[in-house]
Amino acid sequence: DKSVMQKAMNYIKNQQKDDGRFENNGNAQFRDLNKYSAIKGVSLTAYVLIGILENDYLKTNYPVVIEKGLQFIKTKYYDIIHDGTNYEQAMTFYLYSLAGESHQILLEKLREVAFKRDGEVYWEYKERNPSSPSIQVEVSSYVALGLIKLREYDEAKPIIKFLMSRRNPKGGFETTTDTVLGLQALTEMSKALYAKDSKINFSLKNQNNEKVL
Repeated sequence: DKSVMQKAMNYIKNQQKDDGRFENNGNAQFRDLNKYSAIKGVSLTAYVLIGILENDYLKTNYPVVIEKGLQFIKTKYYDIIHDGTNYEQAMTFYLYSLAGESHQILLEKLREVAFKRDGEVYWEYKERNPSSPSIQVEVSSYVALGLIKLREYDEAKPIIKFLMSRRNPKGGFETTTDTVLGLQALTEMSKALYAKDSKINFSLKNQNNEKVL
């Protein structure tokens, strides 16, 4: 419903500071982004901009909010690269992938601190500092989403493998936030790799390993 989105965006516009950032003025009901941030305003600003850029209607109709927010992120870019947490770097990488901004330095930084194990790739929210499984899923999902947006599917596959291994028996993850992000990454990868005219070949063998079909 566009009227609902317009009302929400009017509120969001009023919360944006003159320098383009957003700040949390209340109590977080789910993930407190400030807890996983080293640079004031970066995570929440990136979070808001991602939500806008993922929606074609909002992306088209609120360019000023987007531009102001991106300008704030750009002023903090050096700090994000050198002093930011992996959480901030992953969010900014996905944001830049959506916005068409230069992302290579961020991606190289994330590659340097990735954990690799049994064909899986994932991240903690800080370099080499173990964090909760939900944070691993969130950070890794942001990186995967950025790579999928850039059509770097081969690099995204080991991350997707990690996310698949962390799903619970009901198909979700540990918390609401990581479930939303994790399922979004899995869905986007599935959509990207789906081929309408793909063909599947299979064979059936009996217990003696003899082909019967």
